[in-house]
Amino acid sequence: MLHEIPVQFREELQDRLRSGFIDLPLVVPDHIGLTVKDFLRIGFGFITLMNKRYEETITISENTRQYTTADRQGYTRKQAKVICRTVDEAKQIQKNLMFTAQDLVVPGSSVFTLEKIQSYLDLLSKTTRQLRELLRNESVYTEGLIPDRLSPLERFPIILLPDQKYIIPNLRHFDNAVTEVLHFILQGIYPGNDYNQLRGYIQEIYLRLLVQERLESITIIPEISYARLRNRIEGPDLTIIDSDHKTLIALESKAKRMRVISRVNPASPSLVEDLKGAISAFEKLPGKI
Repeated sequence: MLHEIPVQFREELQDRLRSGFIDLPLVVPDHIGLTVKDFLRIGFGFITLMNKRYEETITISENTRQYTTADRQGYTRKQAKVICRTVDEAKQIQKNLMFTAQDLVVPGSSVFTLEKIQSYLDLLSKTTRQLRELLRNESVYTEGLIPDRLSPLERFPIILLPDQKYIIPNLRHFDNAVTEVLHFILQGIYPGNDYNQLRGYIQEIYLRLLVQERLESITIIPEISYARLRNRIEGPDLTIIDSDHKTLIALESKAKRMRVISRVNPASPSLVEDLKGAISAFEKLPGKI
């Protein structure tokens, strides 16, 4: 959505956004030092590295397997040995899961170069001190009850250790960040509504392409403007006509970044406020058909 569609549908996006148009394939490398494709490739490269190291390191020994069987003779002694061994192995696992930028370099690759990998790490990493400062100073990390609060690891999932070593303490956060954190970065660069509008139109095009690919026999009409009496009417974002079943489906697509309080406390009034745009679009939908 941040590369293929902006490239293939550049003219359509530029025509709809006019002065607010952001040419993502052109500006993203200037802002982050990486293309969108390289950003994603390096992220998936990190996932491959971590999976490889987990597979090599985290194995269930035969002694541990025997400890979990039905034979309970010498249970306490076996239990103590397994616990001690697990502690010792955990220390080694932590050491093995540390890495440097050089560990990701692939000789001869134009993507996995030291410069690009370091650019990626600079975007997604913080020291533990910096993470604690974010927790203290950024209000987004104090919204809601403690178990529901956001973690700064969702935005910066890689920890910078001494001697330019790194570790990923929560692979789930990193897995989500690989594809989602770029949106947060771009929203920080474009704090107004231009990026949100662009993302909304990209989402419309994506849905149009998805429906065309999955339902080849139907007729799809993208958003168009037409005259009704003396008024100018904007049609639905997507109109789907199924002639076989004599069905018309009008689709409205809205891209909205939910506020933190809506995520951690869905029962709050903030959720309704965040959904106002979508609710309003549905209320206006019958008048567009």
